[in-house]
Amino acid sequence: MRYIKIILLVIGLQPITLLVAQQENQFTQYAFNQAIINPAYIGSINYMNLQISSRNQWVGFPGAPKSNALTLGYPFKYFNSAVGITVLQDNVGPLRNSIFTLGYAYSVKLTSDIRLSMGLNAGMNHYSANLDMLQTNDHGDAALEQGTVQRSSFTFGSGVFLYSNNWYLGLSVPKIITNSFSFGNDESDVYNLKEQNHFYLVSGYIFSFKNEKIKLKPSVCVKKVNNVSPSLDFSLATSLYDRLALGAGLRNPDTYFAFLQVAIGKNLNVGYAYDISGSRISNFSKGSHEIVLDVRLYREATKVHSPRFF
Repeated sequence: MRYIKIILLVIGLQPITLLVAQQENQFTQYAFNQAIINPAYIGSINYMNLQISSRNQWVGFPGAPKSNALTLGYPFKYFNSAVGITVLQDNVGPLRNSIFTLGYAYSVKLTSDIRLSMGLNAGMNHYSANLDMLQTNDHGDAALEQGTVQRSSFTFGSGVFLYSNNWYLGLSVPKIITNSFSFGNDESDVYNLKEQNHFYLVSGYIFSFKNEKIKLKPSVCVKKVNNVSPSLDFSLATSLYDRLALGAGLRNPDTYFAFLQVAIGKNLNVGYAYDISGSRISNFSKGSHEIVLDVRLYREATKVHSPRFF
């Protein structure tokens, strides 16, 4: 029985950080696809955009997290707004969490070069746990004889995104509504999973050199969950001729990552990131791998002439 307690604790009580397991998806290249954590981000892009992300975390660690995400944003030319779709899936051992949301963002012009985008998303969150995959020392436990247990809930989130051509600041709560789920079949054998609010503060600035052929971008992401110390991501990336981006960063005191992004033609960017932990988990893991495909589905009416670096 102790194993089911540990697994439910992993899902229900942890922040999005590599120090412990996560309740929400963890992506190193979040700065290039902030729609995953902030629905207002889709209102800042004036072209159709499709992104697919896949992450294998702690490779070699049994039951390690595997995350996938798909986001699609579509801007409206005359309404200063955009709609989007986000699909997320997170697997941790026998547990699977799938999220499908629809998003809407509206942007306003504050000055000649500063805009504010405000976004909402809503959808469904589905948990499933294949308890047959668990190996325990306790036999005949009724809570572990349920096969696959499934729970669904409504999810709702919001965010704001303030930006110009060379800087941005985003604040979001992907899940404003938090739900609780019970696993068990009698009053004396029930275990609870409780969703937690995750708060994100993301910011970055772009420094241009050599007639904008070389760009340098520091960025930071602060993540906060109730009853847990804040998690901090800091990264520094360099872009060359808007074709190649190289970067590295630090997550909290003991996780290091590096990433590479390459522009293939005008409409496709491919990114790869590798994380390595400086904690004791490195004795059991070969690091984390992440791939991102960014497809820009331009329309002539909304085609961008100067690609953004975020």
